Amino acid sequence: MFKQYIFCMQIFPEILRGVPVQPYVRRYTPPTDEFEVDCCLLPPGEVVVMPPVPGPSIFLVMTGEGEVQADSMSDGEKAKESDVFFVPAHTEVRLSACGHASMQLYRAGVNSRALYACNAAAAGKRSQLQNICEVAS
Repeated sequence: MFKQYIFCMQIFPEILRGVPVQPYVRRYTPPTDEFEVDCCLLPPGEVVVMPPVPGPSIFLVMTGEGEVQADSMSDGEKAKESDVFFVPAHTEVRLSACGHASMQLYRAGVNSRALYACNAAAAGKRSQLQNICEVAS
């Protein structure tokens, strides 16, 4: 008869401080490849452009109000507290804050470190395949 043992190890979470990636935006990248979060705290009347990322994103508006405009939209959409927007991969997003208060929102998406690593690996495999094809011909 097998005895099963369960081992537990207490791990304390690392508190991420975030890294500024542009004015008004800090990126929080956990030590996993699954996701990362950008926090945007946009003062009234200010605008920030979130560059395209290689994976899909979800934007969550926590406070304030403003406008969200994806590069495929001719006009922006109003955004207010508790709104959530899905943004496809490779889409630039322009955010502008309106009203008297700052607009705070978060972008959650696939960890760019993981996506860039996958793209580099895929490029490496393509070049290996090209080398094999050249040798075969």
